[in-house]
Amino acid sequence: MAYGLARYVEGDVFVTAYGSREARDAATDELALGVWLWAGNGPREGLPAEGTPAGGIPDRFRGP
Repeated sequence: MAYGLARYVEGDVFVTAYGSREARDAATDELALGVWLWAGNGPREGLPAEGTPAGGIPDRFRGP
């Protein structure tokens, strides 16, 4: 079984497959952190630095 993550960026769609739900969810957490920091529209306090692996992102900012 494969788990997919699709990203839409300026008219392009990028799809990545992961071997587990956990790996896909970690990639989603990392993507969300990057977008929040880039766009400046995420939580105002407590976000780690850009490039932090999913395991270093506080639980309150991870998951669905």
